[in-house]
Amino acid sequence: KVSINSSLLDENLISQIARNYGKQCLVGSIDVLKKDEEYYVFSNNGTKLVSRLQEFFEKKEFFNNIGELYINSINQDGTGNGLDISLAEFVHEKSEVPFIISGGVGKITDIKDALKCDFINAVSTAHLLNFIGDSLKKTRLMCDEYGVQLAKWPSIDDDF
Repeated sequence: KVSINSSLLDENLISQIARNYGKQCLVGSIDVLKKDEEYYVFSNNGTKLVSRLQEFFEKKEFFNNIGELYINSINQDGTGNGLDISLAEFVHEKSEVPFIISGGVGKITDIKDALKCDFINAVSTAHLLNFIGDSLKKTRLMCDEYGVQLAKWPSIDDDF
């Protein structure tokens, strides 16, 4: 899989990648900022306003060339205050492709709470799993208990 963020706006590039490799390999990554109860799409590391999220989703041809969406909440990213579930609901209502929600996971229960929502396809986090004690092991245990299918990692899963 290939994730493309700012270059996602280059429709020719996206079409060419989809044509050459198939849209299933292309993950469209967008950074979203919530301001005054409205969601906005940004590019270039959150410095360049692209459009309102509603308008972004109205470009139906965009969805013809991607297999998945990666949605990052700029407001929540790095806070550890939990995911923006309202953003996930909005994306679910507007999106025609599966999506991964990101930005704000601070504890294992944030992942569990998100996966309880049947409209969320996947959750992404980095900090929690890389830097906080044995969170990777605990998260994998929680996912296993919750019935989430994960790839087996011998060096980690042998301890289960």
